[in-house]
Amino acid sequence: MMRIVFSVAAFLSPFFFPFPLALILSCVAGFFLPAIPLMVGVLVDVLYYVPEASLLPLGTLSGVALAVGCSVVRQFVKARIIT
Repeated sequence: MMRIVFSVAAFLSPFFFPFPLALILSCVAGFFLPAIPLMVGVLVDVLYYVPEASLLPLGTLSGVALAVGCSVVRQFVKARIIT
């Protein structure tokens, strides 16, 4: 149930909340499903990216960084819980 709640909140956060809160919600949802931050980052770029303003899509890059970080943390937590 919590996976669904955090995933839906993370996907709706770019529409209703500022970017730092969207990052926090996608990071929390990323601990349950590591691909969520990447998807939220792509969604942020689809909504707000302007090619003339920035050279790099920062939403996608931050989503990749959060997804990698969440998957590493998730692997460590799962290894510690199992052993």
